[in-house]
Amino acid sequence: MADPALGPADTIQADPVAVLVAYLATVPTVTALVADRIATALDPESGWPAVRVTLLNAFPVYPRVLDRLMVQLDCCSPDEPEAYATAAAVRAALVGCGSWVGAGAVLAGSQALSLRPIPDETYTPPITRVAVSGYVFARTGPTTEVPNGNEP
Repeated sequence: MADPALGPADTIQADPVAVLVAYLATVPTVTALVADRIATALDPESGWPAVRVTLLNAFPVYPRVLDRLMVQLDCCSPDEPEAYATAAAVRAALVGCGSWVGAGAVLAGSQALSLRPIPDETYTPPITRVAVSGYVFARTGPTTEVPNGNEP
């Protein structure tokens, strides 16, 4: 429940999905696989593999200072090994996200990251979807990247 003294929400003001998309776009091992196909929706016309970022919930650890974000990142490709390789790269990027600064927040670490395949026949041809799920911690920060310290 939000504390009325803090305003409408206890969570940080930066868009957590935009923060994760911006962070993953700076990780060479991820972009080598997906290029710029990191978004909140999958677009088969853009090609594969791709990563869909979904915020499942946000929990204020310290109101307006530190949030624990429950996230799911779907790593998708018609090629099963490529989907798993993408998921492994995304998971490794999240494990190494501590102290990344940009998009109005600082990523302060991650916890309990799991990989699991989820059948998906939504697309033609069917794709392999490997979900990276867990928690990412974020706190408020500057709106632009800070050099030195953004390496995963």
